[in-house]
Amino acid sequence: MGWYCPETEKWQWQMVTRSFGIERLNMCPVTGMRERFLHEYQEPEDMIEDRVATGLEPVYVDVTGAEDLVSFDHPENALYLFGKVGRDLKPPPGASVVKIVVPKMGLFWPHEAAAIVLWDRYRKEQ
Repeated sequence: MGWYCPETEKWQWQMVTRSFGIERLNMCPVTGMRERFLHEYQEPEDMIEDRVATGLEPVYVDVTGAEDLVSFDHPENALYLFGKVGRDLKPPPGASVVKIVVPKMGLFWPHEAAAIVLWDRYRKEQ
């Protein structure tokens, strides 16, 4: 298994989501993996539209975010969006755009950003 293998990526995300009690992981594009917790969409826009329709508030995590994660108030029902899935994905209308400030910008994997965001949310709920 290499780093770009869908099975490896699924495992990385599963470790993060289980640690924080996340029951549903949405991914694009479709890999064909059949997991109870994993819901795949062909296009990110389809996933966003589907999940926002259920009442989730989109939170787009990007280095160009207008709001620093430290001062960000997490919505109760958030749809966190990480990574650009090889496309020029733009934040959906009405999304909060949040950045994680790090001492030196480098390669930052989406599942690592998710762990930081979920830890921040957990810490602020305590």
